[in-house]
Amino acid sequence: MNVQVFSVRVDAPHLAQDQQQLNDFIASVELVQSDTHFIESDASYWSVLLHYKEKINLAPREKESLTDLTQDQVDRFQHLKKWRNEKAKTNGLKPFMVCHNSHLIQIAVQHPKTSSDFQWIKGFGEKRTQQYADEIIQLLENIYLNQEELI
Repeated sequence: MNVQVFSVRVDAPHLAQDQQQLNDFIASVELVQSDTHFIESDASYWSVLLHYKEKINLAPREKESLTDLTQDQVDRFQHLKKWRNEKAKTNGLKPFMVCHNSHLIQIAVQHPKTSSDFQWIKGFGEKRTQQYADEIIQLLENIYLNQEELI
């Protein structure tokens, strides 16, 4: 999670500009939490503390190769690929029959947290979602928890 602090000056020459800067930033991220405090002084202002995550704003198929991914996304992809290969071996299937690499890349990028989030993953219809979504969500949660332990 990231943090950003803004000062919104309440005097007329600065208020609109500061509000616009704050609104533009909020529109560009996934806001998690905000805290505000009014600072009274000769130049009074609002101090705004924003906790946020980077917004993943992808058009379908926009990121399809590993070179387009962040390091965290590449790590998730590698874990997903290992899971997919083990699942295919266990079920006597070719790996692509479980999930294509392009599906795994989309999952790594979009990081679905519920079964309904899989509707946005190309190639995940009702059947594949029912078969694999819960396992994938659990895998992603475990990856996240392991990363948190390392921090």
